[in-house]
Amino acid sequence: MLTQWIQKIISMLLVMSAVLQVIPGKDYEKYIRFFCGLVLILLALSPVAALKGLKAEQFYQKEVYQQYEKEIERMSDSIKREEIGIGQ
Repeated sequence: MLTQWIQKIISMLLVMSAVLQVIPGKDYEKYIRFFCGLVLILLALSPVAALKGLKAEQFYQKEVYQQYEKEIERMSDSIKREEIGIGQ
């Protein structure tokens, strides 16, 4: 696991170096460095997140589920209000 993690970081650094050498103008260099830096941070923190059981997919699914719950509650409230309005 540790070797895979190190390989991912090294390969990202190699890709970053290659991309920076290939871009024709230096106008976008800071944006590419910023993006690659964010990816490197995520790669560096991935073992810590894995140890805590936090995976991006699980977090995303949890957020989507919570959004669906909120939408269902809103719809339910709307239906209840309509029923009260009809009953009068």
